[in-house]
Amino acid sequence: MLKEHYEKILQQLRNDAAYLAQRYPDLAVNLQRDNTDPDVARLLEGVALVAARQAEQMAEDRDEQAQGWLQAIAPELLLPLPAMVLAQAEVGADTQTVTAGTAFVSGSQDGSVHWQVAHDCTLLPLVLTDLEQTGQALSLQFTVQGDLAAPIQPIRVQLVGDLHDSQTLAYHLATGVDGWELSYADQRLPLPASAWQPAYQVADGSWLAAVDNRVQTSRPRWLQECWCLPERILAFDLDLSPALEQRALTAGETFRIHFSLREILPQQVELSQLALNVLPLINLQPSALLPFTRQLEQSLYQLALADERLSVQQLVAIVSVNEQLAQGERHDYYPIAEVAHRGAQDGVYQLLRQTRQPQVQMRLDRPASSAGLVMIECLTHQGDAASRSSTGATLSGPISGHLVCSPSQWIAAPDQQQAQWQMLHAQQSAQQRGDLAALVDQLRGLLPPEDSHFDERRRLMRSVDALLSLSVSATTITRGTSIILGQEVTLRLERSAFRSDADCWQFCLLIWQMLRGRLAINSVMALRVQNEKQQDLLYWPAASGTRAVI
Repeated sequence: MLKEHYEKILQQLRNDAAYLAQRYPDLAVNLQRDNTDPDVARLLEGVALVAARQAEQMAEDRDEQAQGWLQAIAPELLLPLPAMVLAQAEVGADTQTVTAGTAFVSGSQDGSVHWQVAHDCTLLPLVLTDLEQTGQALSLQFTVQGDLAAPIQPIRVQLVGDLHDSQTLAYHLATGVDGWELSYADQRLPLPASAWQPAYQVADGSWLAAVDNRVQTSRPRWLQECWCLPERILAFDLDLSPALEQRALTAGETFRIHFSLREILPQQVELSQLALNVLPLINLQPSALLPFTRQLEQSLYQLALADERLSVQQLVAIVSVNEQLAQGERHDYYPIAEVAHRGAQDGVYQLLRQTRQPQVQMRLDRPASSAGLVMIECLTHQGDAASRSSTGATLSGPISGHLVCSPSQWIAAPDQQQAQWQMLHAQQSAQQRGDLAALVDQLRGLLPPEDSHFDERRRLMRSVDALLSLSVSATTITRGTSIILGQEVTLRLERSAFRSDADCWQFCLLIWQMLRGRLAINSVMALRVQNEKQQDLLYWPAASGTRAVI
């Protein structure tokens, strides 16, 4: 390691020295690349050796540094594991019954975390193989992997999605199904409305329990002790027995379920949003603190049944719930919050703080458009209590957001073409995932190269250091004669760090444009810039597109 650090730093020193000699030949003539002065060479090599020793020491202290950084800016990541997860099981050719109390363990080299199934679950040898959505029709195709004896048990399908993709999708499916039928063996068999039972839906901090397609607002006692998040989750049970009667299904057969909707769905449903054979697992050690490095991802992503009869295909949700109230009761309503883990392309996981105080949710996301890069998004929730913005608009659910932007190692400086947030590395190999200290090397590598324009590199780093905080809050924005609920982006920075107003505004607008594409919460956004004393410097209304310097 010392040799690698030494070679890297020495090459950087030589590049900087050559650049200075080229730009200021009268002052740095001895730093030219073709100079053979041994004293200059020894000087550069000595400095590189001292810096390499420091870098090696930092590398050895990575775990301690990671703990310190997280304790300072995201202490919720060091809190206990979630009380419950929803895990999609891999099912073979046989119907399996997993009884309540069945043990799961997530093992790692640093220890293990034990889980148990909350209630009896029946896993059917079925796979969702196709989904078609045309107009007001939605069709799901199932493939049978093993023989299913009559009568066929109800099939529970979990629809999961994030806030942007399924804001109203779950509501339409829960309340807007006019009829449905089963397509099997070249026959179209109508099914009664009672055979389609939405089991539960969670949205915007409200609990909607559907009974016979009539949505009623109710909140079970144990749910009042929990925190709901803005993600939508809809679980529905499909009872095929009225149509199939006493028919059995054999391996290899396929059948389709067709839904007739009252209106066209606002979003396209994707097959990755649907999950079968989901197990609710209670954490038996919710108070056990886990170190962030290496063990965290293994505990969440390497769940396996203790006796190895059953394996987990993916995590569907991580639930923040008071485990004392959940244990011992049979619930079908566990997914109060969800995390859709859709593989290495766009994996997302969320760690939820178990507390009755206003909850801070840490979201680690790697968008598919920027492989290997993720963004930290902290959303503040106020539980069931309605909150009001400064303009008096009544809001519910998430009322503000905050992106951690300081110190400079946590954010990559924007270049002349784009601004990108580079934060944690969450969905790569097990060796790299959780290696938080590697951020420094990774992020500095995204800056202009060492042999590029020295002033430009320094200016970019100065801009990053000047950014003190960035927040996104709900507000009302006036557009013409209309008042629209939108998002206000507030940047707080050290104004004196910028050489001119133009540099300051350009840096702020790059971030603002990035947020408009990244958040995608509302097309109406406004930009507010403040100095270190929280005094307004600029306000850019999204309605008019003109800036007003205050």
